[in-house]
Amino acid sequence: MPAIPIEQARDKLTKAVKKLSADDVVAAHDELFPAGPATTKGAANGSVVLAKQIIDHIRQGLEPEEVVDLWNVVFPKDRNVYYDEETKQVHFNEEEPETSDYAE
Repeated sequence: MPAIPIEQARDKLTKAVKKLSADDVVAAHDELFPAGPATTKGAANGSVVLAKQIIDHIRQGLEPEEVVDLWNVVFPKDRNVYYDEETKQVHFNEEEPETSDYAE
């Protein structure tokens, strides 16, 4: 049941973005900036420029909803990612709540 403070989640995302492949950088950029889909074609350092834009956006105070959305792109193996407003923590890889087998 991992949970980390929102600031630590932003730091983890920043570090991970620096290590993403060019295709994953484009996917992350498109998640944060859907109005202007990105491409790295034709630019030798295109993914570096996009990664810098993403990191700058994270450092400016990425909103919790954006953290969760970006988390799902950057860490695709993590499941059940959500932000808890009360604890101000990002939760991930938690078990899904059990449902009752009978209706009330």
